[in-house]
Amino acid sequence: MNITLYQCAEDVRAVLDHHFDSETEAADTLEAVIGQFEVKAQSVAAYFLNLEATEQALDEHIKAMTEKKKALQNRAAKLKDYLSRNMLSAKIKEISADDGTFKASFRKSTAVDIFDEAQLPEEFMREKISYTPDKTAIKKAIESGREVAGAKLETRQNLQIK
Repeated sequence: MNITLYQCAEDVRAVLDHHFDSETEAADTLEAVIGQFEVKAQSVAAYFLNLEATEQALDEHIKAMTEKKKALQNRAAKLKDYLSRNMLSAKIKEISADDGTFKASFRKSTAVDIFDEAQLPEEFMREKISYTPDKTAIKKAIESGREVAGAKLETRQNLQIK
């Protein structure tokens, strides 16, 4: 029978709340349910550590793939620039693959180049305001006895598995 950690904890609580006829019976029963709880808790902790290790391995893999992707993007951008510069210098406006798989040509576009933002008139500036809670200041205020509407201190039990 596969018993859950929750059920093991319930069993320990039930034994602690039960009144036994003898101390030996109580001790033996408590030892058995605590032993069962510890075995299950060790399995849960080991599984947790395995998940953390898998997460770390995935993070490292994602980092490596992100770096590889960035390198490919940079190489593609350099090749595109290389092709563009050489087509412009040779005054060639269009090239096509013999098998029709691609065509490279130029199209005109217009973009705004902001070379000195300080010189721009205010009418062309957007105001951007954002507010985020300062949790450090809120914690200090509450700890010093001040009531802060919309916030409270919360005591937590943080399990550490190493």
